[in-house]
Amino acid sequence: MRICRPKGYYTHNLDKDGRNWLRDGKITLVQPVSIADCFEALIKNEADAVALNEFTGRKAIKDLDLGSRVDVVQSRPLSIEGLHVLVHKSHPDASALIDTVNRGLDSIKQNGTYQDIIDRHMSKIWSEL
Repeated sequence: MRICRPKGYYTHNLDKDGRNWLRDGKITLVQPVSIADCFEALIKNEADAVALNEFTGRKAIKDLDLGSRVDVVQSRPLSIEGLHVLVHKSHPDASALIDTVNRGLDSIKQNGTYQDIIDRHMSKIWSEL
């Protein structure tokens, strides 16, 4: 299988959790410059799939008017990636900064603000797709 992901996008998840698609040569990674180039490769049968985060992929399909030509896989995601706050360990206030972020997140999760933000954000994203 030939999977397309633009240059500069992470590829670690293709070998994550014992998958080893790249390491073991189970797939061929196609890496053009842009997302549009990946979809062009798909349409031209130069790639079998485009692997992007769901919203980037859906937006590209809409922007490139490919809705009638491309199917979005509705099964389990290829991976779920987290975001992390990092502070250099030599920063004099590193612990305090991390504690501030953690306390803030805990607070908005407990009072419901976090879920309200997620709901509002996701509603906006889905309405534009």
